[in-house]
Amino acid sequence: MDDRILLSEISTYSSGILQGRAYRKLKRVTSDILKKHGLSASEWFIIGTIYDSWPKGLSITELSKITDTSLAYLSKTATSLIKRNMLIKIESESDSRTNLINVTKSARKQIPEIESAVRTDMRRIIYPELTPEELQTYIQVLSKLSKI
Repeated sequence: MDDRILLSEISTYSSGILQGRAYRKLKRVTSDILKKHGLSASEWFIIGTIYDSWPKGLSITELSKITDTSLAYLSKTATSLIKRNMLIKIESESDSRTNLINVTKSARKQIPEIESAVRTDMRRIIYPELTPEELQTYIQVLSKLSKI
């Protein structure tokens, strides 16, 4: 059976419904997987983004621009992750007025393990429905849409 939906045959509101359903289902799957690691999806995205900035770290302002998330939310979440020993606040070498946030040594060891576990679980759940090529196309489309 061909599951392709022709662009000329779908309304904008129907495509919006599909987009919303896909987002909510992926968010639910990701959240369920990350619960095993004591993290929410947004916490994981923040930790991962900061992890990728190692060894320098990121300011909350830089993190806000990368994630397109409010400063207030990021400050609150970072504070929570600092209390849980996942992140650490450090003074910027170039500007003493600016604090940077980085992952702790212990979190730095955990992140690759969590990433591997999340990937394994996502593949188990998603690959019966999508081929790796379809998933690659989806990620490429998301990347392009995020730049509009």
